[in-house]
Amino acid sequence: MGSRSWDGGKAPLWALVVLGGAALVVAGLHLLRRAVSLRPEYTVIPKVTRIEAAPPWLGPLGKAHLVRLVEGAFPRSFQVFQAAPLREALERIHSEGLAVRTWAERVLPSQVRLVLEVPRPVAFFRDSRGKAHVLDAWGRLLPFPLSGIKVSLPELTGLSREARDREGKERKKALQAGGAVARQVEESFLPALGKGFRLKAVDLSNLGYRLLADGERAEIRLVLQAPDGHLVTLEWDRSPFSPYGNIPLSQKVHVARRILAKYPGFQGVLGADLRWELRW
Repeated sequence: MGSRSWDGGKAPLWALVVLGGAALVVAGLHLLRRAVSLRPEYTVIPKVTRIEAAPPWLGPLGKAHLVRLVEGAFPRSFQVFQAAPLREALERIHSEGLAVRTWAERVLPSQVRLVLEVPRPVAFFRDSRGKAHVLDAWGRLLPFPLSGIKVSLPELTGLSREARDREGKERKKALQAGGAVARQVEESFLPALGKGFRLKAVDLSNLGYRLLADGERAEIRLVLQAPDGHLVTLEWDRSPFSPYGNIPLSQKVHVARRILAKYPGFQGVLGADLRWELRW
């Protein structure tokens, strides 16, 4: 008579006791963890204590700038067990172009170890005020000053006034084309020519055939520095994103080698067209 069943919609007495007990245990654990996490020794003060490894192209000024940006992405202090401040800081670092990938590891009691995959700069351009902006191979602006890069970068020249004045489609199109060409030339074209050649500039003044569309002038020109220091202008190709395609890199390398066979080190050559093999 005194027993209770599930029929009346009431849980048996033992179930109420167990559930109540479990709730007390969970609540106790939560309060204990919160009390521990709020102790002063678990407080993280966002100050970079050391850089374990840095990209080889990043100079002392670039490292100092990196430290300021990383420290500025975090709140003034937070508890090492808190997930939100760490997640928001990593998102801010990513959104500002400081890293394409980020990892974080808590080092108890009060440190966080960050691993940042920093994109490599391939070129720079100057806006209408003369300020230099560094970019990667995808045309994305990087938050580093040119003075913080210890390798020589080619300059993207010939940008339209609109592209130099403001962000927008015009600038994005130019930077994507210039960044892609700069990377291809540095990684694949110059090594095929031998030592001593440097890419000084990627000329975008005819991008979209703004100046000439008669076939004599390529959309994109290169300015190379030869081993003896003189500059050579090379008609390169269309934009890498042209719907009409591009001449294979192997053909441009072949033409350049034919020119070098006749004129070692481009001696006596001020300009050449890499698109036409028969001319050489």
